[in-house]
Amino acid sequence: MEKRTPRIVPSNLMKKFLIKIIIVLFIGSLAGGSLFYFWKNKYAHSENQIIAEAELSDKGGKGDLQKPEGDKKISDTRAAIINYAEKNINKISPEKPSSGLVWRLAKIWFIDDKNFYVDYKDEVSNARRVLMSQANDGPAAEYEILGFFVPGENGWILKSGKDIGEAASLKLYEKNKATGEWTAK
Repeated sequence: MEKRTPRIVPSNLMKKFLIKIIIVLFIGSLAGGSLFYFWKNKYAHSENQIIAEAELSDKGGKGDLQKPEGDKKISDTRAAIINYAEKNINKISPEKPSSGLVWRLAKIWFIDDKNFYVDYKDEVSNARRVLMSQANDGPAAEYEILGFFVPGENGWILKSGKDIGEAASLKLYEKNKATGEWTAK
């Protein structure tokens, strides 16, 4: 009798196992990608929602909005602060924007003529906020950062520094997209 060497042929059981592994990997990739997409969009939406809610209400005790009647002209002091913040937002921010992006000034909330919040974001809607104070008067005014905030589920979360404007009445200034001028809201 002659001995035969067995041929190695994948069995049906092995083929079914490999197909199941491929299907599980494919479904896992789809589920992981879907979860990442949902998480990223939910986070970006929550940052935009924080900014929108801050415009409409004072929920969470972060100050009342004042909507001035009549005169919406910006004082020279506030105009200088807005101009400084707009030109220097990438230097002001304690955090660098996402790779290849730059920060853009979104809004300024004045507590008074020396203390103010600066809201800014990048092109991907990553929002941040700093609380700043004017350290001295004059043409060479200097500013210091008192607090740094990131968006949270129910408002801004203080990450460093202090929040001196927590219960203050805030006055919002925003850029008019049509004219490019900053006006009180």
